[in-house]
Amino acid sequence: AEAMLWAGECRYKLGDYAGAVKDYNLYLRNPAADRRNKPLAWYDLGYARFALKEFAGAGADFRKFIANSAGGTDRRLLADAYNRLGDTRYYASDFDGAEKFYDKAYSTYPSAGDYALFQKGVMQGYRRNHKAKIATLTQMCERFPSSVLVSDALLEITESRIQLDDNDGAIATYRRLVADFSGTEQGRKGHLQMAQTMLNAGRRTDAIETYKDVVKAYPTSVEAAE
Repeated sequence: AEAMLWAGECRYKLGDYAGAVKDYNLYLRNPAADRRNKPLAWYDLGYARFALKEFAGAGADFRKFIANSAGGTDRRLLADAYNRLGDTRYYASDFDGAEKFYDKAYSTYPSAGDYALFQKGVMQGYRRNHKAKIATLTQMCERFPSSVLVSDALLEITESRIQLDDNDGAIATYRRLVADFSGTEQGRKGHLQMAQTMLNAGRRTDAIETYKDVVKAYPTSVEAAE
């Protein structure tokens, strides 16, 4: 029985997700399977279905993993399962439901919660709650300053500040993004968008100088061409 679980693991690592789903299900239906490993099988089955974009089925599997963990599972895995549940609701355009799962993921394992906080903030933006989005993403940047998601979070913050007609606040955030992440795609994009925001705010001279800075800083980039 346990060999079917490992066969599923092998198929998953080979990219044969449909085969992995078949093996995991054979394992879960086998009465000889070790019940202590069944939560892991549901967790892995959820990932295999997620890779196949079978989001409803993946969500059901992650729910079974959580329900059958009985408090004995690593909290990092539990938080990850809640994140994936959030993703399945996000892909179903259930932004309120997704936000609740991301919030649960963060509260379950806060020390690795940068993704959960980032996604929670994005969901708040989709729900047009821009003040809450700014607060959540600011918290993420302060709590996880070395996260790879900080540059994306700063871009999202500027977007919400613009939605709130806070052009000065958006420009200040763009300046931070450009200063801290100048060599990244997000930094280049933010630099270009800062010039456009200045133009929209009636600061034409500043916008012209900033456009010149973009061309000078990234002469071969798409942003320079724009």
